[in-house]
Amino acid sequence: MLQKNKFWLASFAIFIMTLPVMVWGADAVTGIDIPTTAETGLTSQLIYPIVDKFFSWLLSVIGIVALISFVISGAIYIMSSGDDKTVEKAKNAMKNSIIGIIIVLGSFVILQFIDTMLR
Repeated sequence: MLQKNKFWLASFAIFIMTLPVMVWGADAVTGIDIPTTAETGLTSQLIYPIVDKFFSWLLSVIGIVALISFVISGAIYIMSSGDDKTVEKAKNAMKNSIIGIIIVLGSFVILQFIDTMLR
């Protein structure tokens, strides 16, 4: 079952990656004119600022979720009443939350670096 899911996921990824090529190829072969942004009424803004804002927003949301997870893990640790199994679960959740926060901060630094290099 896992192999089947991997196959379909890989097939979908390849399809998505080749879709622009197929569209451009269809334009060249069929002679269908793809409308410009002025003709469609869409924004002529570059995609870069949109993607940048989206990833900044996404990193903020993930960071907030990781921080909330850390706080909840701390509450579970405090309320464990010395139960070794619960204490271990809380410590593991805290460790995973800290790893998540570090990954989010690292991603933010990388995103800011890329942002400054592209400007």
